Amino acid sequence: MKRPIASCLYLTAGILLLAGCGTKPEAEVLDPVELSRIAARKRFEDLQKRGVLRVAVSTKGGKAAYLSQRGTFEGPEVETVRELARKKGWRIFLFAVRPEALASTVRNGRADLAIGGLEVDPIRRTLLTPVLEYSRDGKRFAFATWSCAEELKNALEK
Repeated sequence: MKRPIASCLYLTAGILLLAGCGTKPEAEVLDPVELSRIAARKRFEDLQKRGVLRVAVSTKGGKAAYLSQRGTFEGPEVETVRELARKKGWRIFLFAVRPEALASTVRNGRADLAIGGLEVDPIRRTLLTPVLEYSRDGKRFAFATWSCAEELKNALEK
């Protein structure tokens, strides 16, 4: 007779424990824009810690950014990025990327910026953020980076 009573007590205690554990406070649900901002801040913090600005240079960058015969990257966009990195105390790592792979290179974190005569509207169509916009011959150009990269944009413009 003792066994059924003990089993019943254990079962009742278990049910009460489970019932108490089942009432969790509602988790805060963040909207996608806020999640994107959090991710952007994390990427910028990682850049700050690393101290190296990784720049993907379009192989079709034209006069804006190109690989010279000496094997060095040159052009006005390259010089702009070098100067900005120097001001921030970052080292710079430039590497060539095919134009069709620029967006994925930035999106997957291999590059912090993409340069090379990139136009603003195509940057937006790839869901990246245009930064350091400028005009030349009636066209608008910019560098491309991850979405919501406000910290990086501010750092590069100062």
